[in-house]
Amino acid sequence: FGGLVMHGYDLLGPELLHDPGSLLLLPVGGYFTIDAQEASRIVQQLRPKKVIPMHYKTPKCNFPIAGVEEFLKGKERVRKVGSSSISFGPEDFEVSGTEIVVLEPAL
Repeated sequence: FGGLVMHGYDLLGPELLHDPGSLLLLPVGGYFTIDAQEASRIVQQLRPKKVIPMHYKTPKCNFPIAGVEEFLKGKERVRKVGSSSISFGPEDFEVSGTEIVVLEPAL
């Protein structure tokens, strides 16, 4: 697809924010990682084509972190995928705006 994939790590430092990506894997759960509010600011700043939230509370996780719903509040383009994997083609990135793609957690 000729784009850039960017992994937000646990704590996304300012040195990583200079080059926006087409696909952003972004922690959203807080406590150990970036929280929902900071993740939302990062998405507004970088404007990637796709965002896959990660590191959030699930039914199988009892860490003291927030669920993905906190990050999704007020977001317009959200697609929940009933799988823990997804494939993208070049046409998936030929859109305007940002789409948030929520995968089904494997753990």
